[in-house]
Amino acid sequence: MAQDNLKRVAQLMRDIDMCNLVTLKEGALAGRPMSNNGEVDYDGGSYFFTRKSSGMVSDIGTDPTVALVFHHSPGMLAGGPVFVHLQGTAHLIEDRAAYAERWHKSLDLWFEDGIDTADLIMIKVDGQRAAFWDGTDHGEVLLSAVS
Repeated sequence: MAQDNLKRVAQLMRDIDMCNLVTLKEGALAGRPMSNNGEVDYDGGSYFFTRKSSGMVSDIGTDPTVALVFHHSPGMLAGGPVFVHLQGTAHLIEDRAAYAERWHKSLDLWFEDGIDTADLIMIKVDGQRAAFWDGTDHGEVLLSAVS
C-alpha cells in the first residue's frame, strides 16, 4: 500500500514544475516558490538550487524541518486540481559533482555561470510524509516506510 501511494505521489509531482518550499523563520512559516523542474522521478528526495546568501538557507541552518507544497490546476476538461504536501528534512549540499548530476538547463536563467556560479548551493529535502489529493483520489504515505 505505501509503495503504491509513493508511485502515485511521484506520478502527480512529475507534472508539477513549481512548488512552495516552506521553512521556519523566527517561529513563523516562510514560503518561497521553487522549481521542481517537472522532470524528476520522485523517490523520497527533492532537490533545489539557490544561493548561499538566501534567507531560506539561513532558515534551514537554524531548523531543517521543511514542507513542500505542490499545486496544479490542469483545467476542467483535463481533470481536477492536484495537491501534494510533503514534510521533510532539508540538507544543504556544497558539491559541484552533485550539482552536475541534478542540473537542468532551465536553471541557467537564474544562475549565470551554471554549476560554477559563486554562492550556489543545493538543497535536498528528504521527505518523511507525503499527502496527496487529486479530486478523485487521496492518500498519505510515510516515506520512511517505503525506503
